[in-house]
Amino acid sequence: MAWKKDPSADYDCPAHDVIAALDQVRRNLVANRYANEYVFQIDLYRVFLRGCDGHIILFPDAATKGFVFGRQWSLVSVSEDGRSLPVIKLYGLVTVRLLAVQTSDFS
Repeated sequence: MAWKKDPSADYDCPAHDVIAALDQVRRNLVANRYANEYVFQIDLYRVFLRGCDGHIILFPDAATKGFVFGRQWSLVSVSEDGRSLPVIKLYGLVTVRLLAVQTSDFS
């Protein structure tokens, strides 16, 4: 972590002292400066975010688990005739139609 504090000139991200930032979060916590768990976790999250490194990242539960976005069905992009620009379709509908076409070919 020391190299993050004083990175080489060709490093893409600005210098960031992760240990000093963690110490500051600890001081804030001990001094009861956080209004709630969410504010504390966001501050902690920012320590690692500013580290600009996907290997040291934190996803705090109060900030990242409250809402989960998901899609029940997969999307695919398909050209309807093999030449036109692709359009977005539901994967399940595409496979059902393909199976129907293949089945009718064998009739």
